[in-house]
Amino acid sequence: MRLTFHIVITIVLGYLAVFYANPIMCTLCGVWLMMIPVGIWLCRATRDDLNILFTAPNYVGAIGEPCTLSLKIENCSDRPVGKIKLYLQYFHQYEKKIYKIPVITKIGGGEMTWLEVQISSDLVGIAECSLHRWQVWDPLGIMSLKEKGLSKATVAFLPEIFPVRLQLPESFVGSEGEGEDTNPQRGGENNSEVFQIREYRPGDRPQSIHWKLSARVDDLMVREYSRFVQSKAALIFDMSAPDFTDLNEMFSLGISIAFAMLENDAKFYIAWYHSDQNHMERMLVEQEEHVYEALSCLFQAPVYESQTPISDVYKRFFPEEHVQLCVNRRLELLYNGKVAHQFVKENLANQIKEIEI
Repeated sequence: MRLTFHIVITIVLGYLAVFYANPIMCTLCGVWLMMIPVGIWLCRATRDDLNILFTAPNYVGAIGEPCTLSLKIENCSDRPVGKIKLYLQYFHQYEKKIYKIPVITKIGGGEMTWLEVQISSDLVGIAECSLHRWQVWDPLGIMSLKEKGLSKATVAFLPEIFPVRLQLPESFVGSEGEGEDTNPQRGGENNSEVFQIREYRPGDRPQSIHWKLSARVDDLMVREYSRFVQSKAALIFDMSAPDFTDLNEMFSLGISIAFAMLENDAKFYIAWYHSDQNHMERMLVEQEEHVYEALSCLFQAPVYESQTPISDVYKRFFPEEHVQLCVNRRLELLYNGKVAHQFVKENLANQIKEIEI
């Protein structure tokens, strides 16, 4: 608006100077006109002298509570800057919605200032925050230049975690040992069952040579025995649903159970299906930090629609493992594909105080 006004005044002064042939008016018009390139030069110089850093001091926050984003602005020149406009935005992974936050400030010559902006979300998940661009004006406020922002930060909004007294079956506790099943795709040293008979390879033990068959085929053949699988339990998060309703409650239920499983000395996987990559992903959990690491990865998985039970999908990717707990968006807790408990959204914390599988 100011630039338009400035151009209009320049045209009026130029017309008057020509019409009246007044040298004073001509000089004034020239000075007024020169203010545009001077203003552009000052904007460029000011832009080059400003350092703007955008960060998120706290990379995690609780749903419904504000989380602080910080802006550090440093003016390396002696010229004060009367107006700086910063265009912040954040994008929630599940909502697929961009929130914009404009911030206007000023800074003196040679000064450094910090600004704080607060964001919040009523939905769990990751918010990708960025300084989209910023704009600086010349001292008269006539000309301005925009600069693309490069700073980004990520904030994870965590679910509520409730105390749970969990009674697990023995298959969940001490799961480091060998299971009873054998791996159908790999051989091992379980000499109670032969996996396959094959030709001898360097490094095979002499005890595994099948002497009778070797004599018959006139070549060394060995018995390769079956392999016990080291089965661990899995806590699966079922992300399949048409929208993001009840995500908060599902994550609260699942993460509360995960911490309760750790209290029972269980070592287990947190697993989820990533529909974009068409792959079942999982992370081994042996301590509390692993739960948060898995949750950070889980937040990257999109919500999707599917009619296939998640337990069947898990078996397809990990056929040798059969001990599963699963939480879904209907707030069901499933054990090996069967509903063990059904919860409701209201007063969830009291419902899950004690759970027996």
